[in-house]
Amino acid sequence: MRGALLMALLLVGAGCGQTPEAPPPDSASPPSLESGEQLAVARSEPVENEMLLSGVNLWMHDYTPTAGQLRKPTIWVHAESGRLAEDSQLWSLQDTRAVIYRENDEDLTADAAQGAFDQTDETAVLTGDVTLLAGSLEVALEKLKWDNVAGVATSDRPVRVTSGEMWLTGEAMWIRPDENLLQIEGGSGAMPFAEVAP
Repeated sequence: MRGALLMALLLVGAGCGQTPEAPPPDSASPPSLESGEQLAVARSEPVENEMLLSGVNLWMHDYTPTAGQLRKPTIWVHAESGRLAEDSQLWSLQDTRAVIYRENDEDLTADAAQGAFDQTDETAVLTGDVTLLAGSLEVALEKLKWDNVAGVATSDRPVRVTSGEMWLTGEAMWIRPDENLLQIEGGSGAMPFAEVAP
C-alpha cells in the first residue's frame, strides 16, 4: 500500500523493557517558561560562557488546572551530559533518553545519540539513530520532536515501524499519546493476515 497512510494503532502490547527510574519531579514548582521561536538544536562543541553538566534530568508538565489532582509530567529527558549556555533556556544533550508519560497506559521511551531541551518553546528534540518503544511497536527514525503545548510527538524524517512480522515505513510521523494514535504519512508496509484476524 502506498500514498498517504493513516493508522490508528493502540499503543499497548507486550512490555518492551522497564521504564527507567527517575527522581520524582517537583510538580508544585513548574519551571519558568518564556515565549520564543528558537529552534532546539543539539551542539557537539562547547561555546563561551556555557556550563557542562553530567547526569542531566529535565521535565515538562501540563499546567492545565486539575482541581488539585496530581498528574505525571508530560515528558522526562535524561542525558549523560548536557550543556547550557549562560542566560539561556536551551539545553544541548548527549546520550539521551526520553520518556513520554501517559496517564493511564504504558509510557513511551526513546533513546538517541543527541538531544535538545528548550524551555522557552517547550520542545524537546532527539536526533541521531533514535529508537522509540511504544508498547509492542518499535520505531526507528532520525529525529523525534516533542511539542509540549500541542502534546504531540512528530518526525519530518523517514521512519520505520516494526512489531513482530509487521513493518511500515513512512516519510513523516505523528504520535498523539493521549489518543493512542500513531499516524504515518507517505507510507508502505506489510502485515501478515494473523495480525489483523478477528
